[in-house]
Amino acid sequence: LNNQIKEYPKKVILFCEIPPPEGGETPFVPSFRVTERMIEEFPEEVKKMEEKGLKYSFTAPSNSDRTSMRGRGWEDAFGTSDPKEAEK
Repeated sequence: LNNQIKEYPKKVILFCEIPPPEGGETPFVPSFRVTERMIEEFPEEVKKMEEKGLKYSFTAPSNSDRTSMRGRGWEDAFGTSDPKEAEK
């Protein structure tokens, strides 16, 4: 669960544009498990990503919005409305 969201979603919507010919499944996996498996199975590729400085970022809204998937705003998450204090 993302630290920006205080509660689990009531609904999860999945979409498949091209279904597999047979079987198929949609795993739900914590991202750290994906990272661990990538390091085990693709160590050279992970090394290249690290060398190139691959970065994934998320920009949180300032205010909480319970109707959004983003959920908590950074002011609520960090307990301040001062961006510099939140960055610390």
